[in-house]
Amino acid sequence: MKYRTIMLLRRRTIYVFFYIYQIALGGKPMGIPTQQEQINLLTNVQEVFDNIKMLVNDEGISTVSFVSEDAEKIIRRNQDHLKLAEEIAIIKLSNLENQNCTHQKKTTIKKNTEECLLLLKSCGSTITNEIKDTSSKVTNITSFAMEDGQSFLDSLRNCASISKLQLIQCYRNIISEKVTPLKELLLEAIRSHKSGNLESTLIRSTASDCVDDILRMYKEKVSYLLTEATSCT
Repeated sequence: MKYRTIMLLRRRTIYVFFYIYQIALGGKPMGIPTQQEQINLLTNVQEVFDNIKMLVNDEGISTVSFVSEDAEKIIRRNQDHLKLAEEIAIIKLSNLENQNCTHQKKTTIKKNTEECLLLLKSCGSTITNEIKDTSSKVTNITSFAMEDGQSFLDSLRNCASISKLQLIQCYRNIISEKVTPLKELLLEAIRSHKSGNLESTLIRSTASDCVDDILRMYKEKVSYLLTEATSCT
C-alpha cells in the first residue's frame, strides 16, 4: 500500500482523537453529541483499526513473497552462472597438454563449485528467514495495537450506551486513560510498517552482496587453479 494510504490513516486517526476531545469538552458547540455523531465516531474508529490491520497484514504477506521470490531468482541465476563457469574452466583444462597435472585441478574445481552452490543456497535461506522475521515483528506490533484498539472501541461503545448526562464524563475518562497510549501504539504500528519496508529493501541488497562475494571467491579460486595448471610440467 502506498504512502498516500499511510497518510490517510494518520489523518483519520488524528480526526478520531480530535473528535473525542471535542465531545469531552462539551461537544459542538458545548452540546451533547447526537446518536448519529456517535455512530460516525465508532465507524471511523473501526475503519482506522481495520485499515491499519489490512495495511500491515496484506502488505506484509506480499513483501515476504516478493523478496523471497526475488532472492530465489537471484540464487538460481547465479547457480547457473557457477555451473557455466565450471564448464568453461574444465574445457580450458582439457585443452592443456599435461593431463596428469590438470586432473587434480578439475577435481578441485568441481569441489569448489559444489561448495559455492551450497553457499548460494544458504544465502537464499538466510534472506528468506530474515524477511519473515521482519514481517513477523511488524505483525506482532500491529496485533498488540489492535488488541488495545479493540478495548478502546469497546469503551466507546459503552459510552454510547449510557445516559446523556453521563456521556461527556465517560468520554473524558477515555481521554485521561486510553487515548494517548492507544495513539502511540497506532503510530508505532505505522512506523514499524515503514521501517519494515526499509528493512526489506536492505535485506534484498544483502542478498545481492552475499551472492557477489561467493562468485568473486569462486572466480579467484578457479583463476588460481587455471594459472597453476598452465605452468604445470
